[in-house]
Amino acid sequence: MIPTGRGADRVRSEATQPSSPLLTTKEAADFLRVSEASIRRWADAGKLKCYYVGDRGERRFTREDLLAYLKTNRPNNEGNARDE
Repeated sequence: MIPTGRGADRVRSEATQPSSPLLTTKEAADFLRVSEASIRRWADAGKLKCYYVGDRGERRFTREDLLAYLKTNRPNNEGNARDE
């Protein structure tokens, strides 16, 4: 089932199979050099595409989606992607 309402563009892994390995929230945060809370906030707001896996509906991310996020959301003047 694909959610509706806030964050409706998020994808259930059964509906779409990504072509690259999936990263956890922590791995995505490390990749973008931001907090896990920022990753969750951006995914919930629909700014960052995520996949849901397992019975608990844990978020997963692809490197391609993280790189696409960086292209549309430039880092601040500190030279990193922090948005906190």
